[in-house]
Amino acid sequence: MYLLWIVFVIHGTALSLCADPKIVYKFKNVECSANPKHVENLTCSIKAVDWNKAIVQFDGDIVVPLYNCSVQFEVFKRGYTNTYHPFLINTTFNVCDILAKRSFFSYGRIWVNLVKDYTNAYHTCPFENHIFVRNFTMEPGLLPTFPLGFYRFTAKITEGFPDRPSTKLAFAKLDAQVMEMIKLRKKLKVNRNNTSNLL
Repeated sequence: MYLLWIVFVIHGTALSLCADPKIVYKFKNVECSANPKHVENLTCSIKAVDWNKAIVQFDGDIVVPLYNCSVQFEVFKRGYTNTYHPFLINTTFNVCDILAKRSFFSYGRIWVNLVKDYTNAYHTCPFENHIFVRNFTMEPGLLPTFPLGFYRFTAKITEGFPDRPSTKLAFAKLDAQVMEMIKLRKKLKVNRNNTSNLL
């Protein structure tokens, strides 16, 4: 029994040493622009929460209701020359079809699952009035594991694709770092009464 316990402890320690560290996606920068004929008062901002996490806010007012909205989603990776190059993903999907469950395109489902808990636009089309995204962050479990490094995620939002010539509505660019989680030290609470007694 004692030998079995030693084998279990050694095996568990070896597994913990070999386990991959937790990977996090920390936002670094966000930019957005819009076609003023269709989207007004578009704003985007980023706020750091801690060493491992930053959150993003988007706000905009839809002028003309959107009935056939599509997103071109691209990923770029920063190379050694400090420039971004295309990285694996460049796809276009119809958001209205994904939300209405008329399409189950994998990248579309991933994109919707990423934002659905943070936005008031998680419903079937049309989209109209005020649209927002609050405290958005990328949950690692919802994405394939990316190699460590700096990435740029872009989303070009259009109306009318692919049935008729599309109208550009908005463009968002989000820079993020894929990194190992930094272990944060917890601040120890000092009881001042005990320290005064020691003095």
